[in-house]
Amino acid sequence: MMITPRPLLTAMALVLVQAAAMSQAPHPILPPDQVAAARAQQPQRAAQALAFLQAQVPSLGLAPSDSFRELSVSTNTQGQTIARYQQLHEGIPVYGTSFTVRVDPDGTAHLLAQDRATGILLGAKSLSADDAILAAHRNLAPDGAYSGIPTAEPIIFPTVLSSGFRMSVDAKGKPGIDGDATLVGPRPTDTYISAYLVKAAFNNAQDGYREYNLIVSAETGQVMRKWDDAAGLVPQAPRAPKPVTYASRVGLAASRPVVAAPPAYRSAKPAAARPMLAATGALGGMVPAKGWGYDLYLGLVNLDTAQSPNGSGYDLVDLTRGTARPHPVFQTVGSQTWYADVLPSIYFNIPAPPTDYEFPYLGAFYGTYAMDNSGWSASGSTPAGSVSNVWGDGLPYLSPYAFRNRSATHYPSAISEFHYGDANGQTYAVGAHNATQATYDMYKQVFGWLGVDGKDSGMISVVHDNLGGIENAHFSYVDNMMHYGDGSWSSANPYGFKSFATISIGGHEVSHGVMHHLASVNYYGESMGLNEANSDIMGMCVQAHTLRGPGDPADHIPEGKVNWQMAPEISYDGQHPLRWMDKPSKDGLSPDAWFAGVNNLDGHFSMGVPNRFFYFLANGSSADTTTDAYSPYLPKGMTGIGIDQAGRIWFKAVSEYMTPTTGIRSMRPALIAAVGDLYGEGSVQEQAVMNALAAVNIGAPYGGQGRPLVTLPNNLVDPYSPLGSIGLPTGPYRAAGIQYLYYTIPMAPIGEKVKLHVNVANASDPSVAWSTGWDIWQVPFPNDGGSNGSGASGSMAANGSFDAEGYYHTPLVDPKFCMTKATSKADPLEFAYLPVMTVNLDSDGDAENDAVDLGAFALCFNLPRWIVEQVNSGGAPTGYIYWSFGDPTIIGHSFDDYTLQAWNEAFMNAFGN
Repeated sequence: MMITPRPLLTAMALVLVQAAAMSQAPHPILPPDQVAAARAQQPQRAAQALAFLQAQVPSLGLAPSDSFRELSVSTNTQGQTIARYQQLHEGIPVYGTSFTVRVDPDGTAHLLAQDRATGILLGAKSLSADDAILAAHRNLAPDGAYSGIPTAEPIIFPTVLSSGFRMSVDAKGKPGIDGDATLVGPRPTDTYISAYLVKAAFNNAQDGYREYNLIVSAETGQVMRKWDDAAGLVPQAPRAPKPVTYASRVGLAASRPVVAAPPAYRSAKPAAARPMLAATGALGGMVPAKGWGYDLYLGLVNLDTAQSPNGSGYDLVDLTRGTARPHPVFQTVGSQTWYADVLPSIYFNIPAPPTDYEFPYLGAFYGTYAMDNSGWSASGSTPAGSVSNVWGDGLPYLSPYAFRNRSATHYPSAISEFHYGDANGQTYAVGAHNATQATYDMYKQVFGWLGVDGKDSGMISVVHDNLGGIENAHFSYVDNMMHYGDGSWSSANPYGFKSFATISIGGHEVSHGVMHHLASVNYYGESMGLNEANSDIMGMCVQAHTLRGPGDPADHIPEGKVNWQMAPEISYDGQHPLRWMDKPSKDGLSPDAWFAGVNNLDGHFSMGVPNRFFYFLANGSSADTTTDAYSPYLPKGMTGIGIDQAGRIWFKAVSEYMTPTTGIRSMRPALIAAVGDLYGEGSVQEQAVMNALAAVNIGAPYGGQGRPLVTLPNNLVDPYSPLGSIGLPTGPYRAAGIQYLYYTIPMAPIGEKVKLHVNVANASDPSVAWSTGWDIWQVPFPNDGGSNGSGASGSMAANGSFDAEGYYHTPLVDPKFCMTKATSKADPLEFAYLPVMTVNLDSDGDAENDAVDLGAFALCFNLPRWIVEQVNSGGAPTGYIYWSFGDPTIIGHSFDDYTLQAWNEAFMNAFGN
């Protein structure tokens, strides 16, 4: 991401961009009537913004065939209109590109931020969209049904964003290979390729809840990048690697599996039975009402509801929020809270009634249910309902074990067993409905943002949704809903989590949707951590906003109202939060400050860095080394500016200056530009932003010198290695400090030595001290016999060692990830972590290097294609290679994809010269 100064200049070094961004005068927040007047001018300003951007095509280095498509347009509380665009090349979207244009109240247009692609040249495109979906299907190898028909959008893909081997870290800090996200195959040689962005979602008991994105080369069928967009509150367990069949190994001409409508497939059904009456803002004859309910955590709360059209009760349908446009999927209006559609007889063997059956109105499902040949399935919408408009009993949900845990050992014998019709079943709906109300109000009153998409469209929350994780919550980009799990707490499980339908979690999940319509920061690598942190930060703002006192204005976030912990109330005793923002490392996995290699952590842990930045910005840091608010990177401490100003700066940075490729370290220029626009150069707010960034090791403090910067270069090992062809980008991407996105992971043979490399900037002594282990949290994990080690004794044996000349000697252990650390000799607080994957070059144990075996293997068994093409067809981690003797039924085991590519790269790293 590059922040462009005003007036518009072409791309330049980041330091010049920052200096220019700091020299601006602040733009004041306007009264509501002036903001409304500016919003009325939004269509004309959007047209002006596009014309302005189109006029910049030559100076941006773009081609005449490049154009732009609008992603979003909004108007902020300063009366400025913000328009975001994606680059198109010959009408095809270029993945990862973004341009943000702002039109000020005086009509002046500025290019705020850009990720652009220049010099695009493409090879031949040989695959269709159906071929790409098939390639994605083979890679995913699902056990259950898709939630909808997978889609494939043509794109142009910058190959610098290609993936490779991906490391994961478990709850004990043990590194291992991420079999779901790791992709192997030939390294791309072209800068750009024609590709497809394939989207495929699951919501079933076999695969869990997943919203996969796969980028498939339209030239070769290779999966170039893959990530799960399911934005859960906590990490989901990765899917295990799946073996593939012979049919999926012999190329794209293989018999095509059914992916459109597997037997268990059920698509989401729009709530057509509830037509929208746009003129009145009512829904199917409903009228607004005021109710109240008993929340599990807050006690009695006020609820905006709607009287049901038949007059028999009330629904959790808020007709005061989200009324300007219908919900983008279900075409409903208002903020609605639903129960999950979870009555298929795949789980519950309920006898079929002879005809369609309408549930007795129990204050629960509102709609008609029909039978198909597999059991109950919803044919209408399912908002929560109440006869009295008094909701819930404030107690944990005591549903049957079978219903909550998908047990096949017990089938409910009556509808009443589902507890949907009683007050206990309503309690979690109260929590979700209240959380959406609170989140909507904070965004509207403080930031001028309306609903999830900024356009005041309908919103839907779903409770009792345990397929997405009984101990989780998530925002779905597929159905545009907030989903809440029930938690696992019960008298039989007294230490489980309770309901995830809380204020801060609701603010977190809605904010994933808001992020999607703003910067849309990518959900992988460092960007994933930034995306998750945004949701935690906004969740804290929502919680504080709900705790306003009688004299606190609604358009401000009050101070001193939150404890900076994420949802401690859901724990068994209310004292164990999911995350700590003042000192994230208290969870044992989240870092307190940035370091090169932080992207190897799941985003739910790397988010600790921006979370702590925001805490410092709002509250300050301490000079007392014994407190959780102390940072060794800013030992004298700093003064905070309060959560209200901190929240405004953060939201402006996200909504105007961040782009899809912004990472944790590269958020710095976006934040500095945002604070300059709000409060001006040299302001106390700007000083606080720089100091808080420095406190988490992102740049220099205000008026101070930057520390040495240890980063990972393109060529982490031998420059002739295939690993050297991708990694950190060059040019404007590199200048902007983007930490793309999965670092290349070097590989080395066991028992051999390699020379590892890092870069050290801003230091008179650029040398580093190499060590082994994994101790970023300063907590020594015990050695586990060769699988992991850090500061504890035995770590040299577990992770290898370095000699006096700086060569890394890999351990003689089973192939695994070994952790190495490069610490700046000029500043021991500056370091980089570099995982090295060790590989056994004698995998068959015959005391000969497998290079000999591999040649004999290829000659003797007559592979039908070049070996790199053969192992690439399907991209799965294990499987078969077809040995062609004229009989296609003859199948034999061979190297799996991971082993073969790891072997090849390890060999090149050790012996390539």
